[in-house]
Amino acid sequence: MTRPIPTRRMLIPLLAALPVAVGSKGLYALVAKPRRGTAETRSVQLAAFGGGPTVADNSGAMRAALAALTARGGGVLEIGAGTHRFASSALRNAGVALPSGVTVRGAGRTATRLQVTGTTSCNLFVAPDRNRIAIEDLAIIGNNVASDGTSDGSGAAIRWILTPAATGDMTDFAVRRVHLENFRGPYWLDVQNVGDGKRRFEMRAIALEDISFTSRAGNAINPGDVRFNSAAVCVNGSGGPVRDVAVSGLAGDARHIKTGLILYQQIIGARLERLRIANAGREGASDDAGAYAIQIYDSLYRMRSIALSDPVVTDPRSVGIYVAGATDVAIVNAVVSGQTDRRADTLPKGAIVFNGTRRWHLDGAELRGNWRDLDIVTPTERADGSGPNGRVENVTASGSQNGVSLFRSVGLGASGTAFANCSWHSRAQTVLLKGGQRPAAQQRVAMAEPDEAILFEDCRLQADNGFRALEIGSDPGLAGTAITLRRCTLSGSNPLYAKGHLAPLTVDDCTVRDLGTTNGAAAATLIDCRKLDVRNSRFQSPGRDGIGLNLSGSAGSLHGLQFPGTSRPLSSPGAGLRLGSFAPRRAAQA
Repeated sequence: MTRPIPTRRMLIPLLAALPVAVGSKGLYALVAKPRRGTAETRSVQLAAFGGGPTVADNSGAMRAALAALTARGGGVLEIGAGTHRFASSALRNAGVALPSGVTVRGAGRTATRLQVTGTTSCNLFVAPDRNRIAIEDLAIIGNNVASDGTSDGSGAAIRWILTPAATGDMTDFAVRRVHLENFRGPYWLDVQNVGDGKRRFEMRAIALEDISFTSRAGNAINPGDVRFNSAAVCVNGSGGPVRDVAVSGLAGDARHIKTGLILYQQIIGARLERLRIANAGREGASDDAGAYAIQIYDSLYRMRSIALSDPVVTDPRSVGIYVAGATDVAIVNAVVSGQTDRRADTLPKGAIVFNGTRRWHLDGAELRGNWRDLDIVTPTERADGSGPNGRVENVTASGSQNGVSLFRSVGLGASGTAFANCSWHSRAQTVLLKGGQRPAAQQRVAMAEPDEAILFEDCRLQADNGFRALEIGSDPGLAGTAITLRRCTLSGSNPLYAKGHLAPLTVDDCTVRDLGTTNGAAAATLIDCRKLDVRNSRFQSPGRDGIGLNLSGSAGSLHGLQFPGTSRPLSSPGAGLRLGSFAPRRAAQA
């Protein structure tokens, strides 16, 4: 399958197809690059204030230069080439405070290096409640010291924060062409709306462009505890909304930390482009401890309108792209390979995970060599708008142990999931559909009318010998879910399996082929399924005494079926089956 060529023109209709309640201005803000920057009519040189590569501590010189710019109404602080040292004992948590209206600019991230020295926990740049700030063209090297495993206040290269003391919104913050290395805070670049929970001031217009990072041994704090983060970049709206976020060209090796990028709570309108995250948590975390290369998380559904295009994630430990509790998320042309963590004790695992996400769209992904490619947990309540809650289109996946796990959460009105034009070839089970235990009060509602639809259309699902291509679990929480397969090809050992499915199960114009390695196997085993509609499909089981359809205890209708190379077309058809206008027939052996 040819992957779509990524373009912004492709991304806009994907978002427009979702019922995003942001209006025309909100959608434009999401896909159009905003104007940002600081006035550059005035500039000063760090060297003019006694700073430079030969100075043991440049903290005082930088503070003096920034004070001079503030007196002039803002401007640009130029830092020349060379390694400029900053004593951690002179920085501490307060760091170098950046005033509003300034740009700190080096001569290039390979030419200008800001090196934190000493063994005191500290931050380098801190800008509380300040606006119109930019940091460009330099590298910042930390000292790998944090105060403790819980503090958000130290161990960062850059912190732009809205504090409880803020008197208004904050706007215009940019970091461009900057390299980060060897920090030990929860977030190396920390954009955070702390807020006071009452006045609800906002942060707006954040541009993080072409940022690179390198982790070193010991950079992760509490690497085995899922409650603690260790990320290169975090944009955090826990204390109030953060709007209009653009992250492009973020690239780095997260081997000794957990995460490349985190979007956390109340991010409204984010455009993420060309992220390249390698080895997240491989040596800086443990299984089931939160090693997610890209994490998009909101526990209260306040995050919305997130567009992620062309990410490449290699060898993540637990999850490549983790999306939880957000609304209106589009992921285009993702490439994720080498995910290994199979422990799902705390949270689901896979190359890409949608955990309780509303209205999401995955298009054009390429998934290779993962323990699991895609893990979906549906939300417990329906999002506003019609149509399926999630869409998976144009995905190619191969060489992974497992393909898709879809867990239907228990709840009233959880909406459906659609798969279209996808090709999955797994070493073990390809697709597993399952559901939680439904409370008795909801049981009758589910049985009376299906409240969720799962659709597979124009898909190829292939499992290696000994494994099923599609298994539909008998869990009570799945029993009220209508499932449709249309124009799909399934192959494996007993490739299509369902037991005790009480809602409509439709198989239309499909080809199902058992690999024929087990005597007496069936192409499809549909046991105790009460509302079957199987039509115009082909079932092949070439093994000795192979069975086309095992329908023990099932009810429904069969129309226009073929059984090429199959010894027994039907087994245990049961009294509840209607053969329809055409009785099943065995076609000539191919």
